[in-house]
Amino acid sequence: MQFSVTLVYVAVMLAYAVPGFLLIRSRAVAPEHIASFSKLLLFVAQPCQVIASFQKISFQRSIVKNMLIFLGLSFLIQSLFLLCFWLILRKRYERIETRVFTIASFMTNCTFMGVPLLEKLMPSHPEAAVYAMMFSMSMNILAWTVCAYIITGEKRYISVKKILINPAVLPLFAAVPLFLTNTALPGAVGEMVELLGKMTTPLCMLVLGMRLATVRWRETFLVPAHYLMTAVNQIAMPVIAWLLCRAFHVAADVRSALIIVCCCPIAAIVLNLTEILKGGQKTASALVLTGSILSVFTIPLMTSFLL
Repeated sequence: MQFSVTLVYVAVMLAYAVPGFLLIRSRAVAPEHIASFSKLLLFVAQPCQVIASFQKISFQRSIVKNMLIFLGLSFLIQSLFLLCFWLILRKRYERIETRVFTIASFMTNCTFMGVPLLEKLMPSHPEAAVYAMMFSMSMNILAWTVCAYIITGEKRYISVKKILINPAVLPLFAAVPLFLTNTALPGAVGEMVELLGKMTTPLCMLVLGMRLATVRWRETFLVPAHYLMTAVNQIAMPVIAWLLCRAFHVAADVRSALIIVCCCPIAAIVLNLTEILKGGQKTASALVLTGSILSVFTIPLMTSFLL
C-alpha cells in the first residue's frame, strides 16, 4: 500500500515539471531567465517554507532534543559520504566532473521534495518537517564551505561567515526564536508566509522542467556515472541512515524522517552552487535531472523496504 501511495505522490510532484519544460520549448520563457526562477525559489520560497514549518508546531523539549539528534546524524552521514568520495576521487580533481560527483554524493532534495513527502507519509508528525530543516542546515553549511572549496580550490570559503550566512541558515534566525517562545505570526503575515512556503515544490519542479528542456539528452541520460551517483545518493545513503539509526537506537519517528529525507533525489543546490561558482554546471544539471526522474522509482522502493 505504501509503495503505491508513494509512487503516485512522487509522480504527481514530478508532473509539475511538465509546464516548465513546455515554457522553454515553446520559447515563452528564455533559457537565460531560468536563473531568476531559481533565485525566487532559493531566496523567497525556501525561507518561507522553513518559517512555516516551525509555525506548525509548539515548543516541546522532546522536539528540541530530537532536532539536535537529527542534526548530529545528518552531519555524520553527510560528512561520511563527502569524506569517502574525497578519498576515492581526490587524485582526479583536475576534472571538474569528479569534484561535482563528490559534492553530489550526499546532497538530497530534503526540503523542496522532502517536506511534502514527510507531510504525506508522516501526517501525525508535523515536527518531521522541522527535522528536515536540520538536515538542510547541515547540508548547506557543508555546501557553502567545504563543497565550495572543493569546486574552486579557494580556501576563503572555509569561514564562519559562510557557515552563518547562507540561504538555509538565515531563515532559522527568525524561525527558531518564534518556535522557542511559542510566538505565532500575525494572521495575514502567517498566511502569506505559509502560501509562499507552499510554492517550493511546484517552483522547484518547474525549474527542473525548464532545465530538462535545455540539456542534450545523450549527454545527460546516456552516461553510466550519472546512474552510479544516483544509486549512491538515493539508495546507499538511506541504507546507511537506517543502519546508523539502528546502531544508535534512534526513536522510530526520527528514524523514519531521516530515511525519507535521505531517499530524496540529488539536490538542486548542487546545480545552484556550480552556477554561482562557475564550474561543472553541465554535470550538476545532468545529475539533478537524472536523480529527480529516477526518484519516482527509488523513493517508493526504498521507503517500502526501510520504513
